[in-house]
Amino acid sequence: MNITSENIKDKENIETIARDILRKLNITKNYDEYMSVAKMGIAKGIKNFDSEKNVKLSTHLYNMAKYAVLDYRKKIIKNNYRFKNIEDSNIINSNINMEKAVINRLDSNFNTKIMNKALSLLNDNEIDILKKRFWNAQTYSKIANKQQKSKQAIQQSLKKILKKMENFLIKENFTNFNAIFSLEDKMTKLTNQEREEIINKLKMKIEKNILDFDAYAKLSRIYRDANEIENYISLKKEIISIFEPKAEELNNAKVFTLLANAYSVIKEYDKCLIFDKKALELESENPQLLKNVGLSEFLLGNYYNAVKYLKKAVKKDDKDIETYDFLIKSLINLKKNDEIVFYYKKIITVFEDISEELNSVEVFTLLADAYSVTKEYDKSLIFDKKALELEPDNTQFLKNVGLSYYLLKDYKNASEYLKKVLDKNPEDKEAKEFLNKSLEN
Repeated sequence: MNITSENIKDKENIETIARDILRKLNITKNYDEYMSVAKMGIAKGIKNFDSEKNVKLSTHLYNMAKYAVLDYRKKIIKNNYRFKNIEDSNIINSNINMEKAVINRLDSNFNTKIMNKALSLLNDNEIDILKKRFWNAQTYSKIANKQQKSKQAIQQSLKKILKKMENFLIKENFTNFNAIFSLEDKMTKLTNQEREEIINKLKMKIEKNILDFDAYAKLSRIYRDANEIENYISLKKEIISIFEPKAEELNNAKVFTLLANAYSVIKEYDKCLIFDKKALELESENPQLLKNVGLSEFLLGNYYNAVKYLKKAVKKDDKDIETYDFLIKSLINLKKNDEIVFYYKKIITVFEDISEELNSVEVFTLLADAYSVTKEYDKSLIFDKKALELEPDNTQFLKNVGLSYYLLKDYKNASEYLKKVLDKNPEDKEAKEFLNKSLEN
């Protein structure tokens, strides 16, 4: 089909592109919903098409629609109804962020004296971990390698460090400690002056060596966590333009991963997968790289391949909660019920005893889902409440507690929590459905 600027707005041509994408992505469920998303992607593509760029209109529109559908599917999988009955094969709700403890350093209200007291409670090794993670923006894996410990051990150490400091701040009646300590998936919020100093140093490093991929990675994280979206995306595009032509020559796993991350940000998941696989070819036993390939396959809807790589990643590192979450979501899409139950039971075995120490909504939510699948609803409720304690305004966690009460036939408490959900989100169909059922009982 020859798509031109004259005939693209023809309804039949738009339908043809949208149908072709859904067919290639093997989308049959909620077809009309995805069709609308694809058409909106095409409409956006028509609006922002630049005829001066060396890209065909048909290619541009196809990509816009494809990535709109992939992005929508990602959101649906991330936020869908809670998986409460395995026969239903509904998608599990679990907020997926890698477990990261974080310090938010205040710009103007930062109490240096109090913070220095808190830091004085730490030993040299604890301060070293804190500095490397937040001041130098090093990954858990890099810190673990230097200290000859596991990544999980460093994560747990960091949680203990932050808890120790937080307890001190509470004791000192420093009521603004929540502005310093947060369990959201962000890195340090530096002061403006500190941020600029680090950015300038990194840019100087890049000027001296344009192929300094570590400097690019750190600069990227700073832009991301400062929510400087334009700079962040612009840097990712710069990374692609500089490193892609040299990638094969450099033949470095970090470079390939840097490129994969860049393509992931601009939602070109097919290219992201290519570079994830190149990185894995160089470090075939690396659990993080196995997981990266699995996540890229998942985002492209290749669930069989996602399962293959994520299973390998779990074997190498059985304490990475994100790997389990996407493995189970892939298995749900494939309706592999026996394997779903197997991995949920594994989650209970691996994480229940260390859940308090990890103190993570991701761990609590997956444990709640696991006990829900094994129909131990009393235990599911316990972990639902623990997740809600950490994020009391999270409507999904409120709903999870309400659903657990419903499955325990405690309709009074179920109604109480489901009403709270509808106060915050009146359009939540699942909350409405189970509230009505609770009230009928």
